[in-house]
Amino acid sequence: MSQDFSLDAEFRPRAELRSGFQKPLTTAQHPNMIVLNRTRLGASYSGERLKARLTLQDSRIWGATDLAPAVPLRVFEAWAQLMLAQRLSLTVGRQGLAYDYNRLFAICNWTIDGKSHDLALLRFADADLGFRADLGLAVNNPNDALARPLYNDALKLYRHLEFLRVEQQLFDKKLKTSAMFLSEGFQKIVVDTAIAAGKRVDGAYGRYTMGANVELRDKDLPVNALITAYYQFGRSPNTMMSNPASQRELGAYLLAAKVGCSLGSAFGLHVGADLYSGTSATAEADNTWNKLYGSNHSHNGNIEYWRSLPQEGLLDVFAGLSAKHERLGADVVFHLFRSQHELRTPGCVGSDLGSELDLTVQFKLVPDVTIEGGWSTYLCNDNTMAIKGVAGQSTRFAHWAYVSLTIKPQLFSYKAPQAD
Repeated sequence: MSQDFSLDAEFRPRAELRSGFQKPLTTAQHPNMIVLNRTRLGASYSGERLKARLTLQDSRIWGATDLAPAVPLRVFEAWAQLMLAQRLSLTVGRQGLAYDYNRLFAICNWTIDGKSHDLALLRFADADLGFRADLGLAVNNPNDALARPLYNDALKLYRHLEFLRVEQQLFDKKLKTSAMFLSEGFQKIVVDTAIAAGKRVDGAYGRYTMGANVELRDKDLPVNALITAYYQFGRSPNTMMSNPASQRELGAYLLAAKVGCSLGSAFGLHVGADLYSGTSATAEADNTWNKLYGSNHSHNGNIEYWRSLPQEGLLDVFAGLSAKHERLGADVVFHLFRSQHELRTPGCVGSDLGSELDLTVQFKLVPDVTIEGGWSTYLCNDNTMAIKGVAGQSTRFAHWAYVSLTIKPQLFSYKAPQAD
């Protein structure tokens, strides 16, 4: 019986120059230099029927703690996977989820904290058939309560979660299809001045998301393509208030398409568009897409102006060029942004939201060490200024730059000898 054990670490400081990151900077404000730091220590175990992973993490901003801080490590991952049968496994504990280009679920490696969920994941996987099915289940509570407590509505986190995702690879794994149905239950909280807490539990309401992805990727073809479509319905925690009966039903969608082309062995070109639905002035339903637990940095530009979507929706049309040579890689991407419906924020006219240019360079120094840098600028217009709350003010040239160093050594590895 084979048993493997390993220890690994990650050291990742990232320095950023922020002079218009996420929103324009007024001339009365000064650009900021900030260093974000993440340190992780991980342990992995793999046996014939059991696998386990524990990752401890310290994430901080340089200078946010004093010289002798009492900052505890937090647990980023802590899960165990039991093989119930040859193709069936159950994973329980705190674990990261990443599906379908980080649209609905992402580990969010860009952020210093990342994202992980406390849940049970039942998986059936058949490599020969190219088929996989994941069933996820979770229930959350704020404390060790004997009766159902109020779940803090400020968290905007699900009270319970259920999802089913299936994936099928076809034509010798050149075509990959996937579909997901996701159900989230949120605490329904009603204002009640007759009790000391001022609020009381009143059941739950649901938000539901379903959709599919189709991806063509063949190493023998110079072209690859990806099509994504999702639909949301139910109720949204972004619009639910003290009187749920007064809220509109949710009916939103996400449509995305991307086509890439290889230009020889060193260059690649891609074009695409993401459409996040929005709510028009005459709509009876809430049609604004909820981004759920995906990555804000992976889509809609590196400078993150639209990590929170406009209520009128967002259209992102983009094109990019990539280059790679041995240990060096580079990318340049241009984004053109518009709202789906005419903007209603005071001071806005039409739907133009400006554009963005992103440059990124990566260099692998040695196998365990990578350095990455980037620069982005947002070309703002009057609509951008109004939505970001700086209309009529003098602003600086909006740009942002970073340099990140990632060191990921394997500290220890042990493989038990197999019995004769």
